[in-house]
Amino acid sequence: MDISALGSLIGSLGFPVVVSLILFFGCKYMLDNQQKNTDRMFEMYEKANTENREAIIACTSALNRLSDKLEKIKE
Repeated sequence: MDISALGSLIGSLGFPVVVSLILFFGCKYMLDNQQKNTDRMFEMYEKANTENREAIIACTSALNRLSDKLEKIKE
């Protein structure tokens, strides 16, 4: 939008209405971007959480096997 179009818009609608619209769409743009970033971070968190859960399960299994071997040695 160029300056002349903005001037004619202000002339026809009024300055407060035009500024309110500009601020509204600016806030909407920022909120939409924030929501996208939040969604992306949540997906990354879910992936990391799944990987950590799998690692804990693998470590628990290895620890159980080691415990069983130590019990056999003890006997």
